[in-house]
Amino acid sequence: AALPRRVIHLAPGDASALGLVVAPHGAVILPREVPGLASFAKVWVDDSSSPAPGADAFRWFFYSSNPPWNPTRHSLAGVRAAQRELPLKLRNVYAFFTIYAEIDGFDPSNAECRAWRRPARERALIDRWILSELALTARAVRAHMDAYLVYEATGALTDFVDALSNWYVRRSRDRFWAPGLGPDKLAAHWTLYECLTDLARLLAPFLPFASEDMWRNLVARPFGDSQPESVHLADYPEPDLAAIDEPLSREMAAVRQIVSLGLQVRTANKLRVRQPLAAAEVVLADPELAPRVLAHEGLVRDELNVHELHTASDAGAYVTYQVKPNFRALGPRVGKRMPALKAALAAADGAALLRELEANGRVTLDVDGEALELGPDEIAVSLEAREGFAAAAGAAGVVVLHTALSDALIEEGLFREVLNRVQTFRKELDLEYTGRIRLTLDGADRLLSAVRPRAEALGRETLAVDVQVGAPPPAGAHVHEAVIEGEPLRLGLVRA
Repeated sequence: AALPRRVIHLAPGDASALGLVVAPHGAVILPREVPGLASFAKVWVDDSSSPAPGADAFRWFFYSSNPPWNPTRHSLAGVRAAQRELPLKLRNVYAFFTIYAEIDGFDPSNAECRAWRRPARERALIDRWILSELALTARAVRAHMDAYLVYEATGALTDFVDALSNWYVRRSRDRFWAPGLGPDKLAAHWTLYECLTDLARLLAPFLPFASEDMWRNLVARPFGDSQPESVHLADYPEPDLAAIDEPLSREMAAVRQIVSLGLQVRTANKLRVRQPLAAAEVVLADPELAPRVLAHEGLVRDELNVHELHTASDAGAYVTYQVKPNFRALGPRVGKRMPALKAALAAADGAALLRELEANGRVTLDVDGEALELGPDEIAVSLEAREGFAAAAGAAGVVVLHTALSDALIEEGLFREVLNRVQTFRKELDLEYTGRIRLTLDGADRLLSAVRPRAEALGRETLAVDVQVGAPPPAGAHVHEAVIEGEPLRLGLVRA
C-alpha cells in the first residue's frame, strides 16, 4: 500500500504514549519508495487509546467513505478521519451558535426576534450566499437520495458544512462579536439558525443522534407542541427556490478558490499567515469574473493578509511554466508520433495546459491532426515563481504573492504575533467570551515598538479596557512568558 511521506516531530513522551519506535536499519519500505503528499496536505496522528467514536461517526464513515460498489477498509483511524470532515465541523458550528445565542438572548420563538427576521434578499451578501448554498444543497441531496445515491449526497452535505464552517462562520465572527443585538447581528443569528435547523433535517438519516440533539434544542425546546417533537417526525426539507442565486454561488466559489490557492502558496513557501505581504496578483482562468472578484477585494485581502490585490491578464511576468512529459509511459502508446508530440508540447500554452489539467484531470493536444488525450501519469505541468514571488495554480487561475518584506510589514507581522499570544492566553485562562481584561506587556523593545502604535487595536481585539505597553505585570496578575522570533515577551492579565 502507498503510504504518505511526511516528517512529524513528536516529543519523546508523546512517541512513547503512541507506542512508536524507531524502525530498524534495513526496513522493507524505505523513505524514497514512499510517494509524498502535497505540501499543504494534513497528516493526523491518532492515539489508539482514545475512546472509540460514537454510532453517528460509524454511520457517516460507511456512507461517505466510498460508493457502495467499492470495497471499504474499516478502521478507527478511518472513522475518525471521516468524522473530521463533517460531524466535528458541524458540532463546532452548532456550539458557536449556541454560545452566542445565549450571550445575546436570541430566541427564535420570541416575538421581538421574529419581527426582525428578514427575507433572504434583504440580508447581507454573505447571508444571501450561504442561504443560496443551503437551498442548492437541499435540492442536490433530495435528488441524490431519490436516486439512492447516498455517497453523492454525503459529498454535497460535506461541501456545505465546510462552506458554513470555514467561510460563513469565520467571515461573520465580527458580526456575532458586535455589542448589542442590532439588525445586522439578528440577521446573522437568523441565517445561522436556519442553516442549522435545515441541516438537522437533511442529516437526520445520516447522523440520527446528532440531528436529534440539534433539533430538540433549536426547535422542539423553544417552540414546544407547535413543532414536531423529534427531527425524525419532521418533513424532509424542500429547497427554498427563491433563495437560490446561482451567479452569486459561482462568484463566491471563484473567490474561495482564489483564497485557497493563496493559502496554499503561503504554506508551500513557509510564509506565515500572520505575516502581512505587500500584494497579491490574480490571473483568472475566466477573465470575465475579474469585476466580480474585485467586488470582494477587501475580503480576499483580509483572507490572504495582503495590502493590495490586483488582477492581471498574464502571469508571465511572475512565473514560468514547466511541461514534463513522461516518455516512459507515453512511448508504447504514442510510438512514432513522439517527435510530433514533442513539437506540440513545445508550442502549447503552459498556462492553458495547467488549467486544463487542474480542471479535467487530463489535457487534449492536436498531434498531426489527431486529438491525443494525456492523463496526469503521462504529463506534468508545473509553474515556478520568479525571484521575489511565490505562486500556485488551480482551476480558478493563478495566484501570485509578493514575498519581499519591508520593515513596516515585518513590524505589522510582529504585532499580529503578539495579538495571537494574548488571545491564546485568554483561552488558556478559560475567560468568558465577553470577559473584559486589563493587559500589560513587557519585553524586547522590538516587540513593544510594534505594539505601541497599535495598542488601541490590541485592546479592541482582546477586549482589554486598558493596555499598558512596557509595564510589568501588577500584583496578582496572571503572567505568561512567550518568545516571538527569539525576542522575549511577558504578558500580565487581570480580569476587569
